[in-house]
Amino acid sequence: ISDLLSGRAKKRSEILTTASTSATASTSAVVKASTSLIRERGESEIEDVLIGPFDEESQELPLTREEPLSTRKRKQDHVLDYLKKIDKEVSDIQKMMER
Repeated sequence: ISDLLSGRAKKRSEILTTASTSATASTSAVVKASTSLIRERGESEIEDVLIGPFDEESQELPLTREEPLSTRKRKQDHVLDYLKKIDKEVSDIQKMMER
């Protein structure tokens, strides 16, 4: 109360502006982080399928995995689905920009 009487308290509009600015910055950071995470996750999924695990005993990086065909097929399908999703999003953005 003494802050209010002395004029040291912030006005409501100042508080709302600060909170709004802070929320906008926070939302922007979350969107950037999410986009980065999605990109990194997608890249690592593709790398898992194309490269395979590191074999510590032989110190070689195999180009293909020694795993059942059904597992490879499932992973390849997953990557193809992911790439199709990205392609659709790009075409949707292009359509929006043409308008």
